[in-house]
Amino acid sequence: YLAVAMVLYRRKQENQRLLGEAFLALGVVFGTLSIPLALDGRWTAATWALEGAAIVWIGARQSRWLARAFGILLQFGAGVAFLDGWSSRIGQIPLLNSQYLGSVFIAVAGLFSSWYLSHRVSERKSLEKPIAAVLFAWGLVWWLGGAVGEIDRLFGSPTSFYITIIFFAATALALALIERRFDWALAKLPALGLIIALAVFAILNLLVASHPLGNLGIVAWPAAIAVYFW
Repeated sequence: YLAVAMVLYRRKQENQRLLGEAFLALGVVFGTLSIPLALDGRWTAATWALEGAAIVWIGARQSRWLARAFGILLQFGAGVAFLDGWSSRIGQIPLLNSQYLGSVFIAVAGLFSSWYLSHRVSERKSLEKPIAAVLFAWGLVWWLGGAVGEIDRLFGSPTSFYITIIFFAATALALALIERRFDWALAKLPALGLIIALAVFAILNLLVASHPLGNLGIVAWPAAIAVYFW
């Protein structure tokens, strides 16, 4: 289907354009459905997430809101597939394992789609503005959740706790810089909300350590507070 669609597009005959688009849609759908037959849930999720982001990009460039809707739904399906394929068996290589990379791919796809819908879609449907915010929250949750799981797996308590604080602060800092560079209003929200996260961490700190500046706390707390004030 994809090969025939490519041939029809290259012929550039207007009366065959609809047929080419139909073949392209069939190729994408069958390709999407074939992925779970070959890969486990975590790699299926990673592939679907990236495919969904690509379809959102194409749908935006071609002003096709149905394509954008399919790409968004495919990303949510990726999250379901990831959780369905969740396993206690994780590769031994830090960061380079299917569980963490799957979370990263879902996160990056969601954040990219949110940014693109916020900036690059000139004729958005009225529903797409809140969906861009939902995709941002979706991507951020997967980004932070995947990192927290990997940090907890690699480091013991309370070291993992303080590294998590540093990671949250670094994420807020990175998104604040992205907001300035790309004028992306949603990206400043984590920096503004960092104080809430730090308040929660301060309460949890009482449970994991006898003193907030013990262990890596002497690095984590000053760094996180400095990021917030900046």
